[in-house]
Amino acid sequence: MDWEKKCEFNFNLHNITNINRVKLAVSEFNDYALRWWEQVVTAREIGGALEVSTWEEMKRIMRQRFIPSYYQRELHSVGSLKDPKLLRNTSRRWRL
Repeated sequence: MDWEKKCEFNFNLHNITNINRVKLAVSEFNDYALRWWEQVVTAREIGGALEVSTWEEMKRIMRQRFIPSYYQRELHSVGSLKDPKLLRNTSRRWRL
């Protein structure tokens, strides 16, 4: 999640267009993440799916793979609450 925020900060700082956000994010991958992403792309090609072209879609795919489902549920629950202190504490606890 911190990685997402860092990417978004850089996208905004450098005025990166939506079209180039996925490519720029992938350029930061190395080792396991890069191999994993290549497998995602290959599987989508074989399955006839379109390439991942939006940052939102990429984040969704990455969250499915790298963020445990219980944490996703907790984020959803916390996101529906309006207590900023609780949100900060939860974010600190699960910093990635």
